[in-house]
Amino acid sequence: MENCNLSSLPNEVGELISLETLDLGRNNLLITLPDGLCNLTRLKELYLTDCNVSHLPSEVGRLISLETLDLGGNNMRTLPDCICDLTCLKELKLNDCNVTHLPSEIGRLISLQTLDLARNNLLTLPDSICNLACLKELYLRHCNVSHLPGGIGMLSLLTHLDLESNNVCSLPNSFSDLASLEVLNLSNCGRLQSLPELPVTLRSMDASYCTLLESIPTAFNWQAGICMYLPGCNMLAKNNFANNAIERFGQYKEWSGLLDAGIYLCGDEVPNWIQHRFTGSKVSLAVPPRRILGWILCMVFKTHEIHGEFSSIKIDCNKTNSVIYMKELKYHHRDQMIIHFFPTAPFIGPNFYGEGELEIEISPYDPEKREPWLTVKKCGINLIYEDDGDNKETNGLLVHERVQLSHHQKSKNSAPPVLRRDETLVFARSPTTQHQQSKSSAPPFENSRTPLELSRFEKSPLDALSSSIRLT
Repeated sequence: MENCNLSSLPNEVGELISLETLDLGRNNLLITLPDGLCNLTRLKELYLTDCNVSHLPSEVGRLISLETLDLGGNNMRTLPDCICDLTCLKELKLNDCNVTHLPSEIGRLISLQTLDLARNNLLTLPDSICNLACLKELYLRHCNVSHLPGGIGMLSLLTHLDLESNNVCSLPNSFSDLASLEVLNLSNCGRLQSLPELPVTLRSMDASYCTLLESIPTAFNWQAGICMYLPGCNMLAKNNFANNAIERFGQYKEWSGLLDAGIYLCGDEVPNWIQHRFTGSKVSLAVPPRRILGWILCMVFKTHEIHGEFSSIKIDCNKTNSVIYMKELKYHHRDQMIIHFFPTAPFIGPNFYGEGELEIEISPYDPEKREPWLTVKKCGINLIYEDDGDNKETNGLLVHERVQLSHHQKSKNSAPPVLRRDETLVFARSPTTQHQQSKSSAPPFENSRTPLELSRFEKSPLDALSSSIRLT
């Protein structure tokens, strides 16, 4: 019944006692729901996306089997307290609903795994939200939230936390107790000044354009494959954080088995610990007859202020293999720098196992061939060898031996491969149903993540990596 211009439902809808899925999305004339709806005690999925509904029936808590409730794009403002009786609910979407506060007992939703509150005007969160022991994904972007509950660390299963464009000045000390957190988005939190100790499980942190951010703990767990995005953090540039973080990255030795790690921040010089440094966008060096685990590539570049959107960098290896480094690269008046570790798998070829010339060219990825929006000014590379004393094989298998590559026929019209872990990112999106294509922000990281970040774990890291590589 989606997009049917419905203005009302008959109260008799409650007689459909065996109904398990009801999709009423995009009926923007539907303002109220009949009380009879609450008789659907076997209902598991209810989609009301973009319906202009202003309130829920007072007995909605009787929908005891409900697992998914999508209210995105309505005009709710408040929720009835009885919504907290939906103890089977696993996914609750309230994005773009003008909600100003949540029920104080929301922590009673003991089965909830995904809570999407993006683009509301919440200001604060109830302390009981910390009782959502099954919660894995919490989306709070553009909510005007000024602080998080002190017990946020109790969310031991939380893997994704999106706080983009909020008013938080700091994070609670319990933040390090988030024992499963992997993806943290703090971008455009203009009042954020400092961060506490971060969870050791963290794999991706985006704090870009946090202009007042002065300090970040530098004891990162590089073995977890952490990627940090810090462009536009002007205060960090002033207090020498960049140099400290880059130095720690260069001192890391345990590269064997690591899928990726990197830093993206303001910078105008290739670090001294990068062995092979070049002016311009090309790397050229002789490769010795040693097996290579991977390499660290450094790019110093300038973005140009032009009309249109741009995001990605193309990396060509020996003019045969190429990969697209996905990241939302925005215009900034200062030079920017990316330092990233890549395993050899996506660039596999004879030059990595014997003598020969290695040539890499870095350029903006722009299939539409618009005016160049990026200039690579400097670059550099370190090769990580298997027989280096500090690189211990922990499992007897090298990265490139654990990844199966999918081969495709050459096609001059096909897009270069994308190196990624989330199958929902551009180029090869997974099929989605219509109700999944709502204004929901989940996953909200879709337009801001590098390909080597883990936004969702529908696939294992290695499976997703292998499915996204094309050798030409």
